[in-house]
Formats: sequence, structure tokens, C-alpha cells
Amino acid sequence: MGNICNKDSTPAPSIPRLRRKKSRLPTYNCDITTQYEIGKVIGMGNFGAVRIGYPKKNPTHKVAIKSIDKARVRCISQLHLEVEILSSLDHPNIIKLHEIYEGKRFYHIVMEYCTGGDLMDKMLKKVNFTEKEAGEIMKKILGIVNHLHKVNICHRDLKCENFMYEDDEPNSELKLIDFGLSKKFRNSSNKMSSIVGTPYYVAPEVLKGVYGPECDLWSAGVIMYALLCGNFPFYGENKVKIFKQIMDGNFEFTDSIWKEISGLAKDLIHQLLTVDVSNRITAENALHHPWFKYLEMNHSQRINPKIIDSFRRFRVKSTFQREAMGFLVRDLESYQIADLKEAFLSLDKNNEGFLTLQDIEDALKDDNYNNINKELEICFLNADGNGDGRLSYSEFLAATLAAKDIVDEDLLLRIFKHFDVKGNGKITAESFEEAIKRSGRKGIDGEKAIAEVDSKDKGYISFDEFKEILKIESLN
Repeated sequence: MGNICNKDSTPAPSIPRLRRKKSRLPTYNCDITTQYEIGKVIGMGNFGAVRIGYPKKNPTHKVAIKSIDKARVRCISQLHLEVEILSSLDHPNIIKLHEIYEGKRFYHIVMEYCTGGDLMDKMLKKVNFTEKEAGEIMKKILGIVNHLHKVNICHRDLKCENFMYEDDEPNSELKLIDFGLSKKFRNSSNKMSSIVGTPYYVAPEVLKGVYGPECDLWSAGVIMYALLCGNFPFYGENKVKIFKQIMDGNFEFTDSIWKEISGLAKDLIHQLLTVDVSNRITAENALHHPWFKYLEMNHSQRINPKIIDSFRRFRVKSTFQREAMGFLVRDLESYQIADLKEAFLSLDKNNEGFLTLQDIEDALKDDNYNNINKELEICFLNADGNGDGRLSYSEFLAATLAAKDIVDEDLLLRIFKHFDVKGNGKITAESFEEAIKRSGRKGIDGEKAIAEVDSKDKGYISFDEFKEILKIESLN
């Protein structure tokens, strides 16, 4: 079944291209085919197709390119919000947005490419997961929801089809991929009213048209139920019957398979699928539910001393260096940084998707890293790029990359070419700003960033200078 319509079910008219107002999307206006080889279609949506893309500057790498027909965009502000949300999120289990291009007919959103199929595919193949497997998946999903709610984002369309596996490997990472219905909120009293979502997963308060971010927890409960038994808790011949069951909150554990499922699992489902929003469990509390302890699931492990030493030595001296490091860690393959990701998850004991100084202090205290405790605050402030008092996933990766021997000249050249948008062997203030803009962000002063590292006052950075600026001395 498709998404529920808004309360106003009358279709909005398409906006003729010749009369459209200027786009407010932070796009990079150029022909995307000058930057990417466009491959086969891997998905279709209401507004266009998703294709495989191959960056011309790194042809062995694959990305997903979502092309959106401008003539079919009814609400440019919602598309703008989707891009803004995607570009602001930085989490191991959330799809990465790379770049945005605008052509004459289409917007092109370049994203991380996942090849392992979606969670629904896995369910159909397995029928149902073991309780431990379901627990591992739910820990990731609830961790994502906790992170989104901590940064005041409500997803509004959590469903099995919106979770993709990175690849076909047994321990493949799960990623949340679609933010087309997501919304920002100021606080828990900031209510939403648009009736959106997918029938089987939608929360009862959404159907009433007055709801908050708690609706995501209901959807998570539906997913958990489906993972454990292979069926949905609310079903019927049509939407009317499904919605009645949802409004009543009626579901049962009658299938024979539920006899093999622990009472703790059923208790968490009950707390997620609670009609009374005030009594519904939060993502943060759900992650501390006894079910996860019963399954003995946690990421606690001793952090590799090399990772701590890299964090200790990390120094960023300029905006240019910080931005370039951000693109560098984004360009790495997941297998190259698997241990760094595990270290991040181990430090993030609250499953918030970012690290505070207290998180790191507690972990190092437990592991007796006395040699860094005195200077830890200085190290943390240096790694905290935007000064918000918490380290994002990418900031942590950048600060610990010296523990890996993976930054070579080929990688640095790819990152250099990303900023050298004209291909003339120079990174100028203009090209620096353009590279930042097409990643979906804005507000970076290119002239100031270049001036900070342009010791010869040439007005540009060469590749040799770039290598020196991003020099990372391996600890291996």
C-alpha cells in the first residue's frame, strides 16, 4: 500500500516549468553528466527514478542518484526540507547525502549506494528473524529514532522498506534511506497535523491529525512485531479496517511462534504500541529496556589504544582543513573504517548518535587511559568542529583516522578534485564554496577559508599544498 494522502485529498496542480519561481534548494547548477556516468535504473518513485552513478573522478565507486522531475514537484519547500535534513544528519545508520545538482528538468540528489536490499526483502526471504537477530535490528532502529528526536527531527514514515542493507555481507550495516516526509519540530508540544505515512505502520494519533515525534515509536513497534512473527499487528482487507484496528490499538500474540518469544520482547512491543501517547515509551527508554540486556546486546569493548592516541594527537588549524577532512572521511569505504565505527558505537553508550565529553571521559576511566585524561577536554574541543559540545560521527572519524593506514595520495587527489571544480589544478575561494554548496550546505566563506591556509597569498591552493594541509601521520 502507498502513503496516506494529506487531509486535503485534492491533487495540487503541477507548476509549469516556465512560470516556476526560482528554486530555494542549495543546488549546484551544472550538467550532472559532466561529473557522473549514469547507469541503470534501480528504483522508481512518484517523482522520478533512482539510478546507479559512477563519479568520473573515482569511477570504481558507486553512488545512488535520485532524479526528481521539477514539473511533478508540488511543494518545493518539502523537497528543500528533505535536503536540509539529509545534509545535517551524520549517523552510522543513516544514508549519506553527497551532492545536489540542478538541471533544466530535474533535481539530482546524489546519495550513498546500498546494495543489500531492504528490510522487507529480508523478511520475505526469512519469514521471521530469531529473537536475537530482531533485537540487533531493533537496537539500530531505536538508536536512529533516538538520534533523530535528539536533534528535533520526526521521520513520520518508518517502515521496513525504508531500511536498506549496505551490502550482502552477513554483518552488513542497516541504513535509514528516505526522509521525504520528515519534519523538524521545536519541542514535544509542537504538534503536526498532516496525515502522512504508510497504512500498516501509521500511529493512531497521526490518523487523528494531531501528533508529535512519538508517532515514530509506534512505527518502530510495528516493525518489531513484524520482525518477530513475519506478520503485521494491524491488517485488513482495506485501509478502513486497518485504521480501525490501529485506532483501537487491537493486536494479539496468537500465532504459535509467539510461544517461543520472551515476555520481555512482548512487553516492549506493548510499550511501543500504546495508543495513549503519554504512556508510550520513548526511544531513549526503549534502548534501556530489559529485553536488550536479556539478549546481552551492547557495544562495550575496550577501545584500541591507537584510536585514542589518534584522537589525542588530532589538530585542526583552519576551516579549510576541517571541511576537507569532512569530505575525506565521507569518501572512505565502510570496511576501511569498521573498527572506528565500532569504537564510536562503544563510546556512545546512550545511543544518541553523537559523543559528549562525558561519554569519552566515562569510557576512558573504565579502561584506565590515565595518560589522556588531563588533556581530554582540549582534545575534545579541537575535534568539535562547530563547537556544539558534541562530536558527530564524521568528526570522530576525522579525529581518529591516523589510527588507520588508509590515507594515500590517490585518496587525497580525489578529495582535491572535488574542490577543484573547474579542473584547473587549483582550489580557489569560488570553487571551494561551490563544492560546499553542492553538498547541500551553505554559509562557508571561501575567501576566508583559503586565506587561512594560503601562506604565499596566491589566492588558490595547489595539490602539493593540499597534501601538506591534510597531512596525516599514520600511527601504524
